[in-house]
Amino acid sequence: MKILFIILLLASTSLATSATDREDVEYQDESFSTSDGSFSQSASFSTYDHRLPCFFRGTFYSHGRIWHESPCIKCRCSNGTTSCHVESCETELLCEAAEAVVEEGQCCPHCLHSNPSSNCSFRGAIYQPKQRVHLDPCTVCTCEIHGNMKCHIDACVSETECNSAEIVVHPDVCCPMCPYKLVVEGVRISHDKENSLREDTLNTVRFSVHVAVNKKKSSRSVKGEHMWRLSAWISENKDGFGPRMFYQPNIFNEQHAAKSFHRQDTARFKFFGLRYRIEHGEDPPGSYLCVEFDKGKYPRPLYNLSFTFYPLDEKRENLVGCIAIRTLTGLALDFDPDLKSDHFFQKNVGDSISFSCNVTNAHTILWKHSSWAKTESVSSNSTFRIDNITLEDQGSYYCVAKGHGQHVRSAKQVVIIPDLVQFLLRIEVNTSSPSSQQEVGLYQQNIVSQMEKAHILANPINTSSDTTLTIYVGKTLKSGQELDTIIDAIWKIIKQNNNSDVIVRLDGLSFCSNDVDETEAGNLSFARANVNSQAISNEVCLVPSKLPRGTRRCDGDLVTAAVWKDVQIHNCFSSSSKEETDRLIDSYFEIMENHLVTENNATVVSRDLLDIATAATTFRTEEITKMVPVLEQVSSANSADPMVASNMLQVVDRIINAAAKTVSGKKLPPATSSIILHSIELQLEHIQKSGINFSFSLPNIETKVVQVSNLNETFSFTVYPLSTKRAQNVSKDLVNMTMAEQIPDCTKGASMDIPVAVMNLPFNGHNQKVFPVTLTSYQNAVLFNDEKSTKKNKMLDSIIISASTSFKVENLPNGSFIRTSFSPLKVNDLQHSCVFWDYHLYKESGGWSSEGCHHKKVNDSHAHICECNHLTNFAVLMMEELTNDMKNRVSEIFVVVGCVIAIIILAVTICIYVAVRELRNGMPHQITLNLCIAFLALYCCFLLGKGRADQNPGCVILSGLTHYFCITSVAWTTVEATTMYFFEYVTIQSGYILVPALVTAWGLPFILVTLSVTIATDSYAHGDYCLPSFSSVVFYISLLGVVSLLLTYNAVIYFLSFWKLKFINKNTPDFPHEKISRRLQTSCLIFFLFGLSWLFGFLAVGGSSAIYGILFCLFSLMLGFCIFLQHCLRQEAVHDAWKRLIKVEVGERGRIGSDLMQMH
Repeated sequence: MKILFIILLLASTSLATSATDREDVEYQDESFSTSDGSFSQSASFSTYDHRLPCFFRGTFYSHGRIWHESPCIKCRCSNGTTSCHVESCETELLCEAAEAVVEEGQCCPHCLHSNPSSNCSFRGAIYQPKQRVHLDPCTVCTCEIHGNMKCHIDACVSETECNSAEIVVHPDVCCPMCPYKLVVEGVRISHDKENSLREDTLNTVRFSVHVAVNKKKSSRSVKGEHMWRLSAWISENKDGFGPRMFYQPNIFNEQHAAKSFHRQDTARFKFFGLRYRIEHGEDPPGSYLCVEFDKGKYPRPLYNLSFTFYPLDEKRENLVGCIAIRTLTGLALDFDPDLKSDHFFQKNVGDSISFSCNVTNAHTILWKHSSWAKTESVSSNSTFRIDNITLEDQGSYYCVAKGHGQHVRSAKQVVIIPDLVQFLLRIEVNTSSPSSQQEVGLYQQNIVSQMEKAHILANPINTSSDTTLTIYVGKTLKSGQELDTIIDAIWKIIKQNNNSDVIVRLDGLSFCSNDVDETEAGNLSFARANVNSQAISNEVCLVPSKLPRGTRRCDGDLVTAAVWKDVQIHNCFSSSSKEETDRLIDSYFEIMENHLVTENNATVVSRDLLDIATAATTFRTEEITKMVPVLEQVSSANSADPMVASNMLQVVDRIINAAAKTVSGKKLPPATSSIILHSIELQLEHIQKSGINFSFSLPNIETKVVQVSNLNETFSFTVYPLSTKRAQNVSKDLVNMTMAEQIPDCTKGASMDIPVAVMNLPFNGHNQKVFPVTLTSYQNAVLFNDEKSTKKNKMLDSIIISASTSFKVENLPNGSFIRTSFSPLKVNDLQHSCVFWDYHLYKESGGWSSEGCHHKKVNDSHAHICECNHLTNFAVLMMEELTNDMKNRVSEIFVVVGCVIAIIILAVTICIYVAVRELRNGMPHQITLNLCIAFLALYCCFLLGKGRADQNPGCVILSGLTHYFCITSVAWTTVEATTMYFFEYVTIQSGYILVPALVTAWGLPFILVTLSVTIATDSYAHGDYCLPSFSSVVFYISLLGVVSLLLTYNAVIYFLSFWKLKFINKNTPDFPHEKISRRLQTSCLIFFLFGLSWLFGFLAVGGSSAIYGILFCLFSLMLGFCIFLQHCLRQEAVHDAWKRLIKVEVGERGRIGSDLMQMH
């Protein structure tokens, strides 16, 4: 029956098909809306629908038909397939369950009564029915249907798995929690595609992450669900900060999130993949793969335990770990050595050459050849070789590697054929004719054809300009044929096609043309040079005569015009040995005695002086004195070249350094200082007259030449001392042009105001539109050597500033002053005066003068105001009550007096010991003699070393001897104390101790001082004295340390001696209590006086106070008198010697008298 029914249906379908062939049949597809349950027809077809109907539970349904099998089951037919689903009731009922009913034919229930439910009013707020609210982490309230608020309080577990100190109470969690820490142990990285990244292809970085649980007290488990999220990305930074490339925020699946942990468990999350695509031409991604654990919701505990998630670093919210990925770093260049920098290869026609280019991770390698004509690819292999080189193979070769959007290019490898000269000939034709292009073309044809007749290779190059010809010219040089001949031939051809409206430029490709460059050593000329060659200047040094003044390199690639690099100036006096340098300098000054300095050679001579100042290993007063006359000649040559001023300023800066450091406190002769100052001012005056601005800054001197154009406002400028600047050099912004109605704040330096009246004074030959002025500041007064002021106890109390013009500014009108403000170097209430430097004082040696200046003190300020009626070098002099120099001289006088008196007394004592035989025998007398010799040598070396600190190596020898005899003196006091103790209280023979005492007291200090001098020779000079430097390690270890150790030992020995002497019974027979007591007292007194005298001696040398020199003199006098009194005047042997001497003299006189009587 069913088969028959299907046959009938197919037949009816065929009839319907034939009907649609005759006319269009409109068919509406069924659709529905779940909101109101209505159906509608919306789709129409103009042809028969071939999609199959559905047969469901004995009924056929057409395609697209929707029907309800029951109120809650909806079905649909789709191309022969029936799909059904159960509808859900999403609307929440606002009534009790007993009042909800389901009507027939409906799926979802509704409230029986339509009365609206009541809202809940709770703690001043309105809540909707069934709305939940958290009052605190433990209390949850729900609004019920009838307006009642029902609350529930969660219960916490009474016991936790951790102690009270570890419990964590979180503000968003009801119950206390035990810490549960996760630590990222490591990230395992792997990469597919055989460690190669590809463009326009999906790449995958595969990795695994290990996470360890750091929990010792809990043995129960916790699930990871909602506990964390794992994110991954690629970063350029190893800490993961910055842009996140290919970021995937959460790569955990359900199995990962539900993973459980046990105590001290380790979770291994494996086989993640971070996938990304690099588009063509994009830059490669970063070099680090980073993962991040982010705590999500709080963990769901098992067995009702509470846990939380802590990062490894509690200051950070998340755990981030990164690991470097080698394959994400892009291309790795590994060129052969000849490709790491530009190289030039000179090859002949027919030779061969090869290059190699090794690049890691490169997809494409191309060798390119660039010449004057074009750039083309010549090979796609990593190794490139040229056999049988021709003229066309000349040019630059380089390797280009591509991959991952990155392109890398190697250095150029230039192949040169030496006999082929190449240049570009550019001819610009000035024409306004409409047919200018045709005229230029004809002109070019004539030039090229005539060059070809002369056998000169000429190739026109297309340009964007219609009026400029660019012709490549090449010519192989034959034997005996010079490049000049070829160039002359080209110029001859151009002249034959003469056009008055052409501009010709010749750019060499394979050579650099003759050139002259203006340098700090004057104009240096260089002859034509080939590419990749170094040329020497035609100018040579005065001494040695064959050394070129400079060198220059010709650089090019045979593609663009070759260019000269910067000139490298040679120091004519630089040598490998000090002796050779000194010889060259002496020879130069001998030649300059008969050499005239002119405007043409002033730059060269000034550079020579700078080279001398740079090359000289030591810069003594004698060398400066030889240099100053030449410096004066340079300034008198009337050269306005800024190079001359620059060289001279650098020379003066080095002179100031040398005079301040290496002349050992000796000032430059006043006449020499005055010449240096005048030479600098004269040279800057030449620049000022030329009308240009000039600025130069150095550590000791800075200057600026300014052409002031605003003559209607006061011109002000401020300078600052070096100590207030960030860098060593002073600021280039030396001049501040401001409206200066009052003196600027000068708490850090000095400032000057030049009034309008001064700038508008009529001066002969002066352009009234500008006011030229030279501003200079000196950071110290080395060049301002005024001995008269020093003798009058006047010292500078400010930096020195100067404003000068090429004309005299003096005797200004009433009310017009040059006002200068200075901040003092020392804040005090001593008398100050305003001064300027007068070159005409003291027989043209120069000195400070206060004529035309007066001093004003600003209230509530330490600044000094000076008002003068002229322009020059200004400063502030301070009248000191007693200058440091005066204090030092007083101290030195007493030191010398003390040394001389001690030397005389010690010398007399030694002579007496040598003359009296009894004093030369016996251990105590021998120790005393050695002690006096050590004292005498110490005082002599100390006195001889005064004022010789600049005499090396003599000063080093005297300083070492002073060091040596100081230790030996203390050593002999130690020997005396030791022998006295052992001889009196311990039975020992003197013969056993004399030789060790001599070796110890004289030998060991010699070894120690020899090592110290050898290791730290530079430390053996202190001020004006040849002494070990007080700030050196040598002084503290080998001198102060050793002496302190010996003095401590002596004090202990003397204490033990007195202690034993006190407790020995005075009735002990044969024990000389009185003799030993007197000897101990004498020895202690000498030891005490020696220590005090040299303590104050070293303090006097330090220049702390004059009182130390007085104390040194006093204690030295007492030391010598004590030794002479105790060891000479109170010795019986000395008394006997004097008696014998007197008896001999008396007996001799009596004998002579008796003889005379007998004669009568």
